[in-house]
Amino acid sequence: MENEKLSILVIDDNPEDIVTYKRLLLKSMDYSFLILVADSGAGGLKLFEEKDVDCILLDYRLPDADGLELLEHMASKNKPIIFLTGHGNETIAVEAMKKGATDYLIKGHLDSESLIRSIRYSIRQKKTEIERENLIIELQEALSKVKTLSGLLPICLSCKKIRDDQGYWKQLESYISEHSEALFSHSYCPECAEIVKRDLKSQLNNQKP
Repeated sequence: MENEKLSILVIDDNPEDIVTYKRLLLKSMDYSFLILVADSGAGGLKLFEEKDVDCILLDYRLPDADGLELLEHMASKNKPIIFLTGHGNETIAVEAMKKGATDYLIKGHLDSESLIRSIRYSIRQKKTEIERENLIIELQEALSKVKTLSGLLPICLSCKKIRDDQGYWKQLESYISEHSEALFSHSYCPECAEIVKRDLKSQLNNQKP
């Protein structure tokens, strides 16, 4: 079975770290990786805009850019981003997650399994977020199209017909159907069902010789 292909954008100015990422990724038995590399924030942003990558590995310290600011910009484009630092720092980790990172890893603690697991998790997590956002948008659009009834409705005390804006009296079901998405299914309530039964029984008795 052919391995799944994933494209990874690495934004890091440390050549040794870049070699490490490549070595760890190439150990995968389930994925084959196309690895794009940028050694600056400007170069990383350029590749990010030009290439449709599956995931980004972003270093915290870059020579020409604030890693957190770059993270926030890229995260707004709905791409999974793994934030990398040389040393563990809880404050940075929290800030990175707030700004849109899908995961946070410490370089010195990386191994092939943890890196690939993080990439797989980040891609799945971002896909779930996008699907949820799209569903919310679809629901909002659907709700905006639903017709609603509001205000006072002139209704006959006897026959229960409703007077429309043109002054015509319409059956209740007809009026509601025209002004909403409701559909009617007719049946008897228990009380009316008993009345109908009694009337039918009375008619049958009257027809007997």
